[in-house]
Amino acid sequence: MPDPRPLPSSQPSASGPARRSAREWLGSDKPLARIVRNLLWLMSGKGVAAILSLVYLGVATRTLGVVDFGRFALILSMGGAIALFAQFDCWRVVMRFGAAHLHEGRQDALGRLVAACRLFDIIGFAIGASIALSATALLVHFGQWERETARDALLYCLAILGAVRSTPMGVLRLHHRFDLSTYAETMVPLTRMVGTVTALLFKPDVTGFLIAWAASELASALTFWWLAWRTDRSALAWKYSLAIRRTLREEKGLLPFLGVTNLGTSIGGLTNQAPVLLLGGFTGPAAAGLFRLAFQLSRALAKVSTLISRSTYAELNHVLASDGHEALRKLLRKTDRIALVAGIALLLVIAALGKPILWLIAGSEFSGAYPILLVLGLAASIDFIGINYEPALLAATSGGSVLRLRLIGAVVQLALLALLLPPLGAIGAAWSIAASSATTFLLFHIAVRRHVHNGQKMKKD
Repeated sequence: MPDPRPLPSSQPSASGPARRSAREWLGSDKPLARIVRNLLWLMSGKGVAAILSLVYLGVATRTLGVVDFGRFALILSMGGAIALFAQFDCWRVVMRFGAAHLHEGRQDALGRLVAACRLFDIIGFAIGASIALSATALLVHFGQWERETARDALLYCLAILGAVRSTPMGVLRLHHRFDLSTYAETMVPLTRMVGTVTALLFKPDVTGFLIAWAASELASALTFWWLAWRTDRSALAWKYSLAIRRTLREEKGLLPFLGVTNLGTSIGGLTNQAPVLLLGGFTGPAAAGLFRLAFQLSRALAKVSTLISRSTYAELNHVLASDGHEALRKLLRKTDRIALVAGIALLLVIAALGKPILWLIAGSEFSGAYPILLVLGLAASIDFIGINYEPALLAATSGGSVLRLRLIGAVVQLALLALLLPPLGAIGAAWSIAASSATTFLLFHIAVRRHVHNGQKMKKD
């Protein structure tokens, strides 16, 4: 695994001049080199996660079958939707407002900021728990779920709501410790793999696999908090916990930024979960299971896009804080060219390898998911090409434009979902996501040209 900290330029190399030059560039303090270095760390962990995810996803699908896997998928989607709606994107807040404090040595201000984010995490848990309790009670009341299923769903929701790790994730990324973030995130697939084997041996049903999934999220969260505490104990000190009012006075625009980033993330996440939930309600758990499997595979193959976004967002904030807007524009142009080539390559990989991977993981019972996988792969490729747009807008503006564009994309998807799902089923739901991705890409492209490259209304959208 690559070292996230810059390598000394005098480090010896047994390779030729070209390889030595590449190694020196990777170890340099240039913004693009830091992005690539952080991305390599993230990908090293995600490589392990990708391999293990194929194994435990295959075990779950083959053990549960189409119908029970559909019920399992509905509970996962419900929990994911509630968590995305209720939890705050505090890591973005730590990066956005904490970068300047770190560069200028204002440790107390950084500690107050982290303490405020910790409070937002607690508030998010309370909101999510209330929603989960109400939703499961209503599903039982209207006869949609049995009491045992509702109980399992509620406990799963409480577990993932309690596994909050956004704030410590922000602290680690603020310090460029993507290596430690990788260790913490790798706890999810490792614990899930152990839990899947345990469920297969002792409780091979929906409840057993839910326990495995919930335990993996909790293990990762605990690891994130422990590593963040070891990295910057002062920033996580409890002495700052009662300074929330001072933090809000110091950090101008914190609450609006927190609101728009949370709504933007919630909108994107809820639109991803909506097709599974609606398919389960209108056509049954089998269709929901097929869609969930195809969606998981497309996102697994496109996981690197999320990694690029996280690495880029961290570096864009550091560049903006230290070097200004022109340096941000220059870095964005470079990362955009990389994303274009990678997005096209992703689509080709999904088209060529999607069907054999699908058969290998789930078997012939899930072969109907391949057309869905192709359409979702197209959507993932479009998202990949525009992966740097949202981080750039969040770094360069107050975030209002991001929320508006996400809302438009969500409206397009939900409208097409209502139009296409009844006659076409799962494939119609997939096309609604692809159309939404294309619309959002065009809107974000225009916004980045206006707010970042042309500098219009910078910081005041």
